[in-house]
Amino acid sequence: MVRGELFTELVTLGIFCAALVGAIFTGVPTVCALFVGLAAFCIYAWRWSGSARRVARMCWEGIAPIAKILGMLALIGVLTGLWRAAGVIPAIVYYAVPLISPGVFLLATFLLNCLVSVLTGTSFGTAATVGSICISMAGAMGVPLFAAGGAALSGAFFGDRCSPISTSALLVADLIGTDFYNNLKRMVKSAAVPFVLTCAV
Repeated sequence: MVRGELFTELVTLGIFCAALVGAIFTGVPTVCALFVGLAAFCIYAWRWSGSARRVARMCWEGIAPIAKILGMLALIGVLTGLWRAAGVIPAIVYYAVPLISPGVFLLATFLLNCLVSVLTGTSFGTAATVGSICISMAGAMGVPLFAAGGAALSGAFFGDRCSPISTSALLVADLIGTDFYNNLKRMVKSAAVPFVLTCAV
């Protein structure tokens, strides 16, 4: 009985891992692999509990704590899509680029990425848009790429931590049962000294 249960668990985990690796190598969206894993785990739970209703209740209990975050993710997706369609992010870059000179390039890169990351609440989206533009400019200006990359990523992650629409910060607050806005105030206070030091360096 124990061996059979262990074998079933390994098969279920193997299906999920295979789906995840397959999605990565084939370019299929990772969410498809997550749905495959959810189905495999639900079948496993149904087999051992014998109640589809109980499995559905367990799924809901797992999703309920992050339902607010899923809504926030949808809103952020709509917001950033509207900003891109309206040209908000390109406008920020357009007005900020003339202010960037080789002497203050790293500082300007850091601050620009901070600004966009706070506005969008996403570090990866910032790095992929404004960050990549700053890296291209660094190559053209002869600025060391590793330093420009560090400035861009520092700004992107700083803004994401201190953004009022940061889903990762909201997820942490929900998981540990604390108030998101109090956490945000504490993060801003604790980030003030590192922010100033980073700008000075």
